[in-house]
Amino acid sequence: MAAVRRSVSAAFAALTICHPLPAQTPERYNLSGDLIAIYNLAGVLSAEAGSGSRVVVEVTRGGTDAAKLSVKTGTLGREEALRVTYPDTRIVYAPLGRNSSTTLRVNDDGSLDGGDVNGRRVTISGDGPGLDAHADLKVLIPPGRRVAFHLGVGRISIVNVNGELYASAASGDVSATGYKGSLDIETGSGDVKVKDGSGNLKVETGSGDVTLNRIQGDELRVETGSGDVAASDVSSGRTSWETGSGDASLGLSGPLSKLKVETGSGDVSVKVPQQFAGDLQIETSSGDDVEIGFPVQLVRKGDSEFHARIGDGSGEIRIETGSGKVTLTR
Repeated sequence: MAAVRRSVSAAFAALTICHPLPAQTPERYNLSGDLIAIYNLAGVLSAEAGSGSRVVVEVTRGGTDAAKLSVKTGTLGREEALRVTYPDTRIVYAPLGRNSSTTLRVNDDGSLDGGDVNGRRVTISGDGPGLDAHADLKVLIPPGRRVAFHLGVGRISIVNVNGELYASAASGDVSATGYKGSLDIETGSGDVKVKDGSGNLKVETGSGDVTLNRIQGDELRVETGSGDVAASDVSSGRTSWETGSGDASLGLSGPLSKLKVETGSGDVSVKVPQQFAGDLQIETSSGDDVEIGFPVQLVRKGDSEFHARIGDGSGEIRIETGSGKVTLTR
């Protein structure tokens, strides 16, 4: 019996030791060129401030099939590109969640920008059969560089980067804190959060909420097919906000020359900068759905139109909602 117990104990110990997957060691790549592009189908992409002259990418593989991934570098058109390539058309990425999937096309060269119609059709699922592999990327960006991120599914995080940045995801949240320069964000499905930014900003999401806080830039544009838009302490001379379905709550500060807000269905609430002066035009399903908490000079009011002047200036505010209430405050 003692021998049996020792045998069972030894087998259990061996099973316990072999069960954990070995930790993956990050692979380090240095990229140079006027425009850097990074492509990956699944994972987390974190961008941070770097030093020196080159963009550094640290790739950490994950999943039981991690060893089957390949990392390629080289020139694609005008880009110096890094591509994580997956040798299968079905990918499993557990953080996507059970019964969730995203399908996209991958170009023959491994890039994802739009996906060539002749490229491979790839499905990424949260569970089920397929290649269990992903790659998490840490990108270190020196000041003033132009970098484009292209992600299939996962999450993008940008912290304290100074440069010209483009971040896109087929499905995934995008966050940015402390950016300087310019930032262009696109996600097919996912929330976008940006705070403490300086420079022009463009955000586009097919479905997802957009939240901005403490942003300064000459131009700012936000567009979401379905989702709420919220902003506080945002200063931009020219700004445009559009949502197909969702509320827009905007707290604006600083100089404002032109503001445009459109929503197919949703309430619009705008805190107008104290110093703004110019033309105000509002279109709603009913002219009675307009509430203004400060003095204006009425020009014209109809069943669905409200036209007024705020002080004496050349600024413009245009607000349109198919169904919803419009509220303006100082």
